[in-house]
Amino acid sequence: MSNDYLRLGDPKYSGPEPFVYRWHALSYLNCARHAIEGHRLEHGSDPTMQQNVPIIHLICHAIEMFLKLALYKTGSDDKALKAFNLRYSLRGLADECKCRGVTFSSDVVQLIDALSPLHEKHALRYTAFTDEPVWLPFNPSEMIEISMKLITASHPSKSA
Repeated sequence: MSNDYLRLGDPKYSGPEPFVYRWHALSYLNCARHAIEGHRLEHGSDPTMQQNVPIIHLICHAIEMFLKLALYKTGSDDKALKAFNLRYSLRGLADECKCRGVTFSSDVVQLIDALSPLHEKHALRYTAFTDEPVWLPFNPSEMIEISMKLITASHPSKSA
């Protein structure tokens, strides 16, 4: 096994970026899933909203990677995917996917609409939910399952 995945972002490297986007997305979702399951095992309950903040942060990163993978598969390159209007914008990435023929289920759209503003302003890193309550349409376990639908968005003939 090579360490090709370590070279992502190196301008001299033209390796398997699509693999890395998918690998990162699935890894983020697995970490989120294990955090929820670990909390249940240790405490006998689901995490509280405050405890869910880092879990939701991981889910946002997974969604971002799945959407970037879909764009990469439809012709975008790393430089285009790091453009200001797409960087950290789940809504911007989803809109760009739609322009390229990708369709999303209503629950995927609802999840992206709910999480995009939080992810874009880095609220999940710093001050999420401390100033004002944020309504989220799904719990983190549901978010993980909905996010997995984006795996089909890597080809424009598929819908998510």
